Amino acid sequence: MLYHAEGKYEQAEPLYERAVRLFEEEWGPEHPSLATVLNYQAELYRSLGDFPRAEKIHWRALKIRQSVLGLEHPSTAQTLSNLALLFHVQCKYDQAEPLYKTLLEIRQKDWGPKHMHVAEVLNSLAEVYHDQGKFSEAEPLYWRAVEIIQENMGHEHPTVAKALRRLAQLFEEQENFDEADRLYRWGLDVSEKSLGAEHPEVAELVSRYAALQRKIIAEDDDDGETTEILWRD
Repeated sequence: MLYHAEGKYEQAEPLYERAVRLFEEEWGPEHPSLATVLNYQAELYRSLGDFPRAEKIHWRALKIRQSVLGLEHPSTAQTLSNLALLFHVQCKYDQAEPLYKTLLEIRQKDWGPKHMHVAEVLNSLAEVYHDQGKFSEAEPLYWRAVEIIQENMGHEHPTVAKALRRLAQLFEEQENFDEADRLYRWGLDVSEKSLGAEHPEVAELVSRYAALQRKIIAEDDDDGETTEILWRD
């Protein structure tokens, strides 16, 4: 795991393989601890871009955990999350979506409807819809995630700013520039208060906001209007 975290994948891979063999020999092919190692191994292959191998191993881990621990166990839910992410990064939305929906049901049952774990899944499912251009399906999920994050972390937490940025991008892509502008400003205000004006995340938001302003200027120029932009210091 240390080699994995350091990006030393060639050194991590044979150790994971050896660990899998040892767990199988000691406890058999259906032990929950084996599923844990398989999850880490699958994540290694995802990092390497070997998606078919990662998928095969994740499915094996999921089968073990579901059989031994049950579908609603937190460890089973984590494997579902990893598998859903694997499909998501490959743009296999039809396969990612049902996994995220199942995960959302489990998280809500385990932690309640207003837990941060629920907000994380809501954002992931919203991004699946967002990436497909299904804006009307993504928007209420993003908003619900914002509400949960505010309730848990407060209104001026950096995580709130990140959630607002996602919403702003959603409206920007729909060319609803007024709402996108409002959300970027809101996110910038939260981000500056929580992180400070010189933080890299603030810089990224300023960059995105500036790009939106360029779009607004271009649109107004096409309409023959003159726009006054209030530049930030």
